Amino acid sequence: MADSDLTRPLGTGPRRSGGSLPLAIVLTLLGGALVGGAAWLMLSSDMAGSDAPDGGVAVAIEDEPEPEGGDVVIRAAEGGGEGVVILTPDGLPADGGVRISDPFGDVAAALPVEPLPQLIETTAVGRLPVVADGLRPFDAYRRQPGPAVSGRPPRIAIIVGGIGIGQAGSQRALDLLPGEVSIALAPYGQDLEAWGERARADGHEVLLQVPMEPFDFDVNDPGPETLIVGDSAQENIARLEWLMARFTAYAGVVTYAGGRFTSEPAALRPVVDELARRGLMLVDDGSSPRSRSSEVAAGALPFAQADLVLDAEVNAGAITAALARLEDIARQRGYAIATASAFGATIDAIARWAETAATRGIDLVPVTSLANDPGLSSDEDAIVIEVE
Repeated sequence: MADSDLTRPLGTGPRRSGGSLPLAIVLTLLGGALVGGAAWLMLSSDMAGSDAPDGGVAVAIEDEPEPEGGDVVIRAAEGGGEGVVILTPDGLPADGGVRISDPFGDVAAALPVEPLPQLIETTAVGRLPVVADGLRPFDAYRRQPGPAVSGRPPRIAIIVGGIGIGQAGSQRALDLLPGEVSIALAPYGQDLEAWGERARADGHEVLLQVPMEPFDFDVNDPGPETLIVGDSAQENIARLEWLMARFTAYAGVVTYAGGRFTSEPAALRPVVDELARRGLMLVDDGSSPRSRSSEVAAGALPFAQADLVLDAEVNAGAITAALARLEDIARQRGYAIATASAFGATIDAIARWAETAATRGIDLVPVTSLANDPGLSSDEDAIVIEVE
């Protein structure tokens, strides 16, 4: 892309550094006002609708024979509660549980649907993710990877963002996209907890979109609480906390816009350190060629960087061509990552592509399975997550 960032702002209006989301912002997002270009109008139109359904989503857990080769088990915990056992690649079978896997070891489901209370810190700004007894939110809320397999096909991860802005588009994305597609919730949406639970119940791992300052901030304001290069680390961490408290139970964050912010290591480093302290992954959305996030994140926290934005041009032909380029990258390097927004054309194109990806020798995987994780250890004991 050019030096300017992807012009699909998550919010509107002049720069704001604090306070709650104004009603005008939500109405603008839901109504599809012309802010940030025609692409945002299309996304707002696609995602317009009433509020998300009330309440969470329950996952039925049944006893059935264990197939071979799985690596995640959902089973009853002591005391009658539900538990999720995350096994290391050398983990042993669990007693009487439901083991879910695919031929290449990527788990097809088995995510905690409701937030795990031990991974929540209650603060003045809201509930924030926290590491508990060595268990990171990244570990708990990711689709667990299996053991390495020789001869594995090229892997592709796709993140679709903008979920939660409106019911119609969000519902369409979760209805049509396979569980291997990672879902990113916009911090300005409504009923984000419910959308997160629905996504996890459908097998999607969930990320939080974090707006960061673009190069053209004067005309492209990503929204309230955007992280700003010229402001202090304390101010940006306070904004980050506001964003992280919009909902819970996500494996990490993905940058939104942010070309200028991610190009400035001094501004980005305190944010990376805070995300690492809270046990989260960072994904660079791939919208800016000037980003230096990979060097700042190296060795600090699980990290991945997108190779391209699938719908930088929002039409079916361009998105299909971008998916073909993504396959070329994956075949050359062994893996590739892309980001996208929940436009109707984007959802349809990804859903069609995913239906036949395996026939072309492509393995669609969640983005956490492609993370460069400095905390990964292959010889740790199984981690037991108790769900009350």
